Amino acid sequence: MVTRKARNANVELLRIVSMLFIIMHHCVINGYGLQEQLKSEIVNGGGYSIFLCVLNAIVVIGVNVFFLISGYYGIHFSLKKLCALVINLYFYADILTLLAVATGKERMGFATIKLLILPFYKYWFIIVYILLFILSPILNAGIDALNKVQSISLTVFFTVFFCCLGFVSEATFISLNDGYSLMFAMYLYFIGRMMNKWEICKKSQKGQIFSWLVSSLITAVACAGLIYLRKHQFAWKMFSYNQLFIVLAAVNFVWIFLNLPQRDDGGKCQVIAAHILPVYYIHTCTVFSFYRNLPLKWAAGNVAMVWQLPILVLYAVLIFSVCVVIDKIKCTILGNLELKLTNGLAEKIQMMTSKITKTA
Repeated sequence: MVTRKARNANVELLRIVSMLFIIMHHCVINGYGLQEQLKSEIVNGGGYSIFLCVLNAIVVIGVNVFFLISGYYGIHFSLKKLCALVINLYFYADILTLLAVATGKERMGFATIKLLILPFYKYWFIIVYILLFILSPILNAGIDALNKVQSISLTVFFTVFFCCLGFVSEATFISLNDGYSLMFAMYLYFIGRMMNKWEICKKSQKGQIFSWLVSSLITAVACAGLIYLRKHQFAWKMFSYNQLFIVLAAVNFVWIFLNLPQRDDGGKCQVIAAHILPVYYIHTCTVFSFYRNLPLKWAAGNVAMVWQLPILVLYAVLIFSVCVVIDKIKCTILGNLELKLTNGLAEKIQMMTSKITKTA
């Protein structure tokens, strides 16, 4: 059986860093326009696009890191936690969608009404996490039953299948979708459990840092080479979450934090990390992302390249802080109501489950 590791401040800090990476990734591809440059094959100065590719190669691992952490510690299913996740999703998704309509960034139509009723379609990352949360008892039981040979064999098989064959081909028959999928999140969860159970890919701290840097460098160099060869679509493909070296970079990055001596910060990082999902909701919503991208678009044309990295880091910290403050205000005003709704919904589901069980 997989041992449940005690959480420490380093891992809570890693969760914060992973969300900062996600914010920076969105800033690079949308604010600085890397996605549009590569997909439309209009590269605004090869050197600048390569610079953006280097930045993105470092921060694109954020989502993978998040799922690896979930796997390492294991999701421990709770009906109340599930209800809290769903209620939080509906609150932010619906409020932010209505805000977009009110500000003219979206118009009220059938598609918008569908999003209000089923907001899962707007946030792939969140719905995948919720589904992973629901499936976690089954996944945990299956992984706990594996011996070392089976674990290593499946790790190799899934990695070759998802990160090599699944990256080269579209793999639509298993719905990998470049890693934007429940299937790939389950793979990362499995790898996280293997890191916990058998310490796969664990090295010395220097070896971990070296492997992380090399994996990120390979992605960046491959993108630069493809841009030079005018294969821009393939360069963009290198940023798929199921690209092997992005996965390896994420695994090594997680180990860097896990290898650090455990420390106690008095729960400060844990308090901040509790707002991680709302940060994702807010910074990716239509209204916020529109205004979020404007300063970066200005900076791209008016600020020297040497200043872009510090600007990106500071800007991501600012966005993260604003989103945390917004969620703190929400929790202060609506925390008790949210708790009552969560408990009430959990009780109703339990009652319905009990009736169905008795009937069966």
